[in-house]
Amino acid sequence: MKTFQKARYGIDVVGLSSDAFINVTIDSDLLAYQHHPGYTIYLIPYRKKKHPAFEKVFFYANCVAYILDLPTMPHLPATEFNKYFQKPIFYDKQVHNRDYYKFNFIATLEYITRIRLGFCSVHFNVEMEKTNLELTAKYRKAADELQLYGGALKQLDILGEYLNYFRVIESVTKNSGVAWIKNAIPKIRNYDYGIIKASDFENKNKKNLLQLYKNKALRRIKSLRTKYQTNEGLAKYLYINNRCGIAHGKENLRYMDFGSDYFEVAKDCVILKMLARMAIEEKISAK
Repeated sequence: MKTFQKARYGIDVVGLSSDAFINVTIDSDLLAYQHHPGYTIYLIPYRKKKHPAFEKVFFYANCVAYILDLPTMPHLPATEFNKYFQKPIFYDKQVHNRDYYKFNFIATLEYITRIRLGFCSVHFNVEMEKTNLELTAKYRKAADELQLYGGALKQLDILGEYLNYFRVIESVTKNSGVAWIKNAIPKIRNYDYGIIKASDFENKNKKNLLQLYKNKALRRIKSLRTKYQTNEGLAKYLYINNRCGIAHGKENLRYMDFGSDYFEVAKDCVILKMLARMAIEEKISAK
């Protein structure tokens, strides 16, 4: 029997069901141990293996975020705990270090994730067989895009989430992505996005999370067809009206004012999620 070292790093996976990671290893070097009943996954090396560098932990966190479509946050290195994230203007006897910031950020993500998912949690390894995730071999080519996708899932604001999904497409296409989106939109209906299992907290009413997102995207596309009848017109809307309206301050501004435009972007965001996942899969499978 292989023995393990003590964990140095962990990854918080907001929205993960309890006991989701059972008998799971990463890159054949690390045991991914989930401490019941929380959503933290501890990365435990085999006795003769090295602890991963923090940069590698961050990569693993982005891979897990993509696999489960949940926001993840790696634990900070111990040397970073007591540094200021942003030093307060006035001293108020509270420890405003980076770890304190991360703790409160994750707490906020819990509320945002509940809004996105409703009363459910996401599963991974509900079967009990041993699973090894070769994350480096499979995802290293798309490390930049996974970082952007993971950043989208961590956004507390829908405008930031939308923009990060679009940045995934720009990173893959190395241009504005409009032409790629034009060709990709009609593929969404028949595209196999895979399965992410989700259920309510009583482990009932199980659904495929990606299928639910896909259905929402198709309904939104159908609604937009009344105004943007061609794929090119729809692609330009997603880019000019939304992406540029969020990122730039010149025209077609999308305001973070919880007005009608803001909630229109929220409806469009699921289309960008499906397109971003398609773009990542395209880069992973490219020779």
